[in-house]
Amino acid sequence: MQIGLGIMKKNGVCDADDKFNWKRGAPADSPLPQEAVDYFDKIVIPYYFEIFNAEQNKEVIERTLENMREMTIDFGPAVFVAHAPKIIEYIIAFLLKKTFCQSGEFEGDAEDVEDVNPEEDEEAEEEDDGIDHDEIILGNVTDLILYWARALGNEFANIFSQLASHLVEYTKENHPKSDRNMIIGCISEVFAACPSIIPQYFESFVPILNANSQTGDSKLNRNIAYSIGVLAEQAQVIFQPHLSSFQALLEKLH
Repeated sequence: MQIGLGIMKKNGVCDADDKFNWKRGAPADSPLPQEAVDYFDKIVIPYYFEIFNAEQNKEVIERTLENMREMTIDFGPAVFVAHAPKIIEYIIAFLLKKTFCQSGEFEGDAEDVEDVNPEEDEEAEEEDDGIDHDEIILGNVTDLILYWARALGNEFANIFSQLASHLVEYTKENHPKSDRNMIIGCISEVFAACPSIIPQYFESFVPILNANSQTGDSKLNRNIAYSIGVLAEQAQVIFQPHLSSFQALLEKLH
């Protein structure tokens, strides 16, 4: 990250506070200097992919996902352009719990992990630190999604269409409340950043909110209330005919 920022400063695209003032939306509207593009596309992101393919330590995975989130914050919508399809593939793999750190294998990249010792994997399990790393990874994945949406704005629509069904799976009763809470929050943040997609998903999202309003969980209730606020603000024309239903739902959350 620091090297990347240094390259940006060297190329004179940072302000007095050493920040790159990118614009939400199309990557072409916030281009990166070619030197930065080469650094991210040829060194940083391929290295992250190697980590996803072969790293069994979930704390390393967590930090890598955090770095990718920070990249969208610091470098804007253009930073992932060349690797967007592959990043989507990895996000889906994380949601399906099929990355190497989650399952011990990753289809399509098996040659990168064939030397791993199963006994070492068992030892890692025995040294469990009591932290739910799968939950942390899910949180990092949803953070990456929502910050990527904030960078791209309505340009995120096509990416979300590939992720939506996998996210919705986590809103069902067979998942812990904490997972459902994170996913509902993530979807709402994407709607706030990319309002053009709301009409497409409105009718299917409202039943999700209704179904999860039955839990009595305060954190989940807050995210449901926030979701209703996002819909009211970003999709007023669609929201208005359902006003009484949403009022009843909000009363149920108290």
